[in-house]
Order: sequence, then structure tokens, then C-alpha cells
Amino acid sequence: MSCRFPVIASLSSGVPRVVLDCETGLIIDGDDPDELLECLVRLCSNSELRAQMDERGRHRVEQHYNRTIQMRKVCELLEGLIR
Repeated sequence: MSCRFPVIASLSSGVPRVVLDCETGLIIDGDDPDELLECLVRLCSNSELRAQMDERGRHRVEQHYNRTIQMRKVCELLEGLIR
């Protein structure tokens, strides 16, 4: 997403918190190759959808996952552990 590419991600771990389905990328169950193929075809055949997801994904990374924000979260976590 930070490179302005829509992503196809599975429901594993914390991915749905990062990738917003149909907004910054597409989320699949994970073990269904037909679902993956469907998502690939959908993205490859729709340049407007790709462009929207590109921009939304980049914006999401800049707003929620930039270095400054991540460092602040790590510091807050460490301070909480120390207390």
C-alpha cells in the first residue's frame, strides 16, 4: 500500500486492521485459489478501482503507519511495561 499498489490479503492475523476491504485492497479467506483469481481479475480489469485503492492505501499508510507514529506507539508500549 505504501508503494501505491492495491493489495490482496488474507484474513490471517492483524491484516484486516491494516487492509480495508474494497477500500485499500481486497481481503480473501486465504485457502481459496478461485477467490484469489477472482480478485486478481477484478483488479487487473478495472484501472479506476486500482487507482482509487492505490491512493487510499498510500493515504492510510501515511496517516496510520508512518515512522513517527510507529515510534510513538512503541515508546508508549515500553513506558507502559516499565510502570
